Amino acid sequence: MTKSVNQWRTINSHWVVLKLRWMCAAPYCSSQLPTIALPFESVVKMAENARLYSKGRVLGFARSKHNQYCDTSLIKLEGVQTTQDARFYLGKRVAYVYHAKREKNGSKLRVIWGRIARTHGTSGVVRARFRKNLPPKTFGASVRVMLYPSNI
Repeated sequence: MTKSVNQWRTINSHWVVLKLRWMCAAPYCSSQLPTIALPFESVVKMAENARLYSKGRVLGFARSKHNQYCDTSLIKLEGVQTTQDARFYLGKRVAYVYHAKREKNGSKLRVIWGRIARTHGTSGVVRARFRKNLPPKTFGASVRVMLYPSNI
């Protein structure tokens, strides 16, 4: 069951009223939803560099007892504990960002792009396929999971 939060902010002198509305299957009417009032100063301060991606960790290649499938990497997503949570990330783009020794097009940063293909197990691990297979030195490295394409 996917929940999304809609926030309405109304400024009345120096109070900001936040109204949170959970979109779920439960039959709530809008009058039963909580309304929270906070001091204006505590809400206005926003992070300047907000992260627009989730973090993940490369665990290794998908494998069986004797075979290793180098075209499929296992990724543990930060904050994802169940298969149901991991299903949200299916189809999302994954970027492995690394620093190279020489500049190319004016930058030393390089990216290997991939896509989350399916879940793996019951603990929130996913399988991802990259355009070029990840090198084994990436095991344990962090990846960025972009929140697009979105189907919300």
